[in-house]
Amino acid sequence: MMGKEYEKKLPKSFVKNVNRVCGEKGEAWLTNLPLIISTLKTKWKISVSDNFSNLSYNYVAPAVLEDGSLAVLKIGLPVDDKEIYSEAACLRHLDGDGSVRLLAEDRDSMALLIERAVPGHDLKQIFEKDPAQSVSVAIAALKRIVRDPPRDQSELVDFRYWYRRLNDAEGNEFPYSYAAKALKIFESSTAHKPKLIHGDFHHANILSCGRNAFTAIDPKGVIGDVRYDIAVFLNNHYGWLARRKAARDDLESAVIKFADAFAISPEGIRQWGFAQMVLSSYWTFTEGGAFWRKGLASADIWDV
Repeated sequence: MMGKEYEKKLPKSFVKNVNRVCGEKGEAWLTNLPLIISTLKTKWKISVSDNFSNLSYNYVAPAVLEDGSLAVLKIGLPVDDKEIYSEAACLRHLDGDGSVRLLAEDRDSMALLIERAVPGHDLKQIFEKDPAQSVSVAIAALKRIVRDPPRDQSELVDFRYWYRRLNDAEGNEFPYSYAAKALKIFESSTAHKPKLIHGDFHHANILSCGRNAFTAIDPKGVIGDVRYDIAVFLNNHYGWLARRKAARDDLESAVIKFADAFAISPEGIRQWGFAQMVLSSYWTFTEGGAFWRKGLASADIWDV
């Protein structure tokens, strides 16, 4: 199945994201995707099933190796900012310690073959009835992966590259007062030694991988401050808890747990929670997303 026929099988939201982010390159990439997958299947001697249903900005599908081992095929979009390379660099450095393992890489296709976490249930699935329990698991998972960065950082993301984009908010529709406040908070990280952090540390990226064991997936491969990873998790945690009566109390309890575990002040975590939500909302704004105002309003929960 080729071209437009194959495109019809893909999630509409994924196709929309590809076209919005990549334009004509994205349309050509979608047309060529079946050929890319076929070439990788031959090269790596793998079978590939239909893609996962929750595609967002990469093509991801279950795969099986020649020896029967389970894997995941991930193919990055045709963009100049090749985030797939920083993920590969991070996975190589972690080498399966707290994360899934990188099995193979094809730079021409911007594709990765990655170990699959089994059974692979995420924290929201596992702790659906008791979200508070997910916090301790997340802390243990984060402690395993945050570490000193490798000597070669050429393909990892410098966090300053991310947050300094907020300077461009001045003069457009995005409220610059929020951007300026977030910038000030992020700049305060200079007193902290940069670490290799995940960059997208939330419940769906922490999966079960055996009896009482958990592993991280989809790292962005960022050199930055661990408070950013904590903030990503906590903002997603509050979004999960928001409809519960004790949501604010549960969020504060999670803040204290992370603060104790990483020897960070609770106030510092709250500040980064605010700043991370502002940055996330600004990204949504620049990509033409419709819900950036809702995200920005969520930043106010931190009262900083």
